[in-house]
Amino acid sequence: MKHAQLVVLMLWSTAATGEVPALCADVANQAEGTLCTKRKLDAAEASLAKAREAL
Repeated sequence: MKHAQLVVLMLWSTAATGEVPALCADVANQAEGTLCTKRKLDAAEASLAKAREAL
């Protein structure tokens, strides 16, 4: 659960500055970076929801 929270915080903090997270740094343009970040965020949210259910 801590891992998922860390990922969400990392994505949130970089979204505030308009930068593409390092996890998606190899994309060709901003649109691909946004889609990559969205996929990472969706995966982190799913992981967080799974952890909540386990509690």
